[in-house]
Amino acid sequence: MSGNYVAFVTLAFTFAIREGWKGRKTILDQKYQDGTETPKISIFRMGLSILTSKCFKFIELLRYVFNALSPTNHAFCENVQ
Repeated sequence: MSGNYVAFVTLAFTFAIREGWKGRKTILDQKYQDGTETPKISIFRMGLSILTSKCFKFIELLRYVFNALSPTNHAFCENVQ
């Protein structure tokens, strides 16, 4: 039972990072007095908010997961084929 839970959490983490990475250029920077800049939110948090919105519609979530896991959607598969 715990193995399935760990797999589910790992998959959710991976999807959150993937979605956040796609939208990383839209994240605004926070500027400090010393001149340094950092993103206001993390890539993970942005991706998690996108995934959370997909979870409210189960069919949309299933489409997203099946599309993300399809072999034609991975850059690795493009290089291998």
